[in-house]
Amino acid sequence: MKDKERLEKIKVKYNAGNAGKLGEFIDLKLVNPYDLKYLIERVQELEEENINLKAIKAGNEELIKLVDERTETLENKYLALRNIHNITLKTGELVAEENKRYKQYLELIRSTGTHGKDVQTNEVLRSDEAELANEALEGEE
Repeated sequence: MKDKERLEKIKVKYNAGNAGKLGEFIDLKLVNPYDLKYLIERVQELEEENINLKAIKAGNEELIKLVDERTETLENKYLALRNIHNITLKTGELVAEENKRYKQYLELIRSTGTHGKDVQTNEVLRSDEAELANEALEGEE
């Protein structure tokens, strides 16, 4: 017989004269010792289960706390990495713009010839400057 069925039979048996007042006014001399022993064992089992459930609950709460802390740490690391990524992208854009300006300047130097003038500053270029400009631009073509 299952626990639930046995508990129901005991309830019906001792509740006959106490409609709705199980546990009140029961004469323990009239209680079957096997039923009493079963009920005591069942109460002990339930107390042990309750202790186990409390331990599990405490463990779960600790796990939840650890997961929350780990989640916060990972979120902070993600935000830091995202900021680094954005800074890297912006730096890359700035370097590309600067390289573009250098290339334009080198092309300007090369276009003025070996002893030409710099169009922006109107200074006379030496031949070695024009040569350096030509060498710098060779990899671009």
